[in-house]
Amino acid sequence: METKENFRISDYFWPLGVSLLSGLLGLYIVTLGLFALGISITPWHGIAFVLLSLGAGYLTIKNPSPIRRLKKCAVVLGANLAACGFFALIAGQFDDLSFDGMNVRIESVLGLSAGWNPVKDPSFQAGVKLGEANPYLRGSFVVQSGYQYSLGNLLSAYLVKITGSLNAGKAITPILALASFGICFGAFGALSLGSGWCWVLSFLAALNPVCIYQSSSYYIDGHTGALFTAMLFSALRLLLCPLSIDGVLALVVAFLGLSAAKTSGLLYGVVIDAVFLGFYALTHLKNLKPILVFIGISALVTWPVGVMFRKVGGFPDLSMAYLQSATNLATQGYGVGKLSYGLDVMPKLDRLQVFLMSYMAPTEIVADKVKTKFPFWLNRRELSVFEDLTPDARAGGFGPLYGACLILAVASLGFIFFGRAPSLASCFPLAPVLLSVSLTQTWWARWAPQGWLIPLCFLIPVLSSLKNAPSGRVWGLPFLALTAGLLNSIAILAFYTVGCVKAQRVLNSQLAFVKTLSQPLAVFMPRFKSNRTWLIREKVEFVLADNPPSKPFIRLMRTETLVPLPTKWEDNLGNAPMVAEWRKRRLIEQ
Repeated sequence: METKENFRISDYFWPLGVSLLSGLLGLYIVTLGLFALGISITPWHGIAFVLLSLGAGYLTIKNPSPIRRLKKCAVVLGANLAACGFFALIAGQFDDLSFDGMNVRIESVLGLSAGWNPVKDPSFQAGVKLGEANPYLRGSFVVQSGYQYSLGNLLSAYLVKITGSLNAGKAITPILALASFGICFGAFGALSLGSGWCWVLSFLAALNPVCIYQSSSYYIDGHTGALFTAMLFSALRLLLCPLSIDGVLALVVAFLGLSAAKTSGLLYGVVIDAVFLGFYALTHLKNLKPILVFIGISALVTWPVGVMFRKVGGFPDLSMAYLQSATNLATQGYGVGKLSYGLDVMPKLDRLQVFLMSYMAPTEIVADKVKTKFPFWLNRRELSVFEDLTPDARAGGFGPLYGACLILAVASLGFIFFGRAPSLASCFPLAPVLLSVSLTQTWWARWAPQGWLIPLCFLIPVLSSLKNAPSGRVWGLPFLALTAGLLNSIAILAFYTVGCVKAQRVLNSQLAFVKTLSQPLAVFMPRFKSNRTWLIREKVEFVLADNPPSKPFIRLMRTETLVPLPTKWEDNLGNAPMVAEWRKRRLIEQ
């Protein structure tokens, strides 16, 4: 029997990450297949997650005893289910108050969880009938090609189905971040770094600011960031370890998940895969048989299936003309255009200049002019951007200390000369990260969430070369770089969490007050029709008005939804303690 002395929780991180990601991808593929057979999402779909998670866990756990191996698989599966449940419970406490989240994304998740089959009913004709039995579907439904088929949307819809909470589906972002943490830990362990360094590096990789400030919304850019991280470091582990089934499985699963997550995912996956094949050939010149295996897997499995995911989702063909258009600053229709960056000078700069201009600037949603800041300074104003729940900071989008972390990481390269020469494999992560970032909107964090990994990728060869060096000054800069990165992510997480709690508290108080008004209410809902779900959940009777109400009225938190108030509305307040907060946030007009 295994004893406490030889038990290490870190031994379970790699199996947890690979099995969790495999189970999620399996659930996604099974859901797509059952859609084609006319079967909508049901709770029974979860069997696919359980079986594939168990199978992947069995392959990743190394133990000569089959019984012990199965027991460890059960532990890993239990940890995966517990983590999914925990994150779903937390996500269920907060409504999505983001722009895209309250628009098409939450509508797609709602329809999918309620029984809509987008394969058999792409125009939602039969889906309208679902509203006869499900009041949440009575209202405007927006369908945008591809959203309903994304990995995040289908997995979110399943979480909503089994929990009964429309908010629980937002847990997919932290769940994917957890999987990336486990895979990163396995990769850093393969570099023979100390346990402490593995913990710190894995946390830094997983705590991508984009994942953090989209964790309470249905935005999907955080999914791309987490899956990019998982694929990148599963590839690094394959470079460092002998060829194994679990290593190949992790790379394939991460590639397919990345391809299914977002339009840019397939491009990023191909970049990582192509660079990995080149590095593998260079590091295994004496035995080229494995590289032929990887080329075969890429040509026959991962790339074709990734393209198939795009076809199923109705995305445009990944042609060179499409890529040039989608990554051009002047192109409208991709969420770019001048209104996105607000600076006339940006189209005149190259991608490196734009990158430095953005990430050496104060954190803002959209900059009104070119600004610079002392990169080692952390101030309340920048962090308030995340407290205000932005899912899309476009200037300094990785946080106020990202510039400091990057400068310290680059400066740390000079200490390579104090240790052994780093292995070629340790330099691998930097190449696909820099290449993929340069191919897209370099300056915009949520469009290129992998940009968060640049300082980390500079540090990996440094730490690899210094791992046998004695403690001393040579460790100073790498330590400071990691400290800056972690402090940056922890500060963003803290302020974002506080913002979520404050905003939900205000919204809850508004809904509780509205519930006391004479009903039915004539509610003006010009943009975010999904706001109806809040009123339905609180059992408020209402009809949609065509015109805004006359004053006085109350505007629901972070929306344009207006609810008319009686002339003497303050008489209904009783001892409502939040009225001062409503006035402070300008939610009352009279």
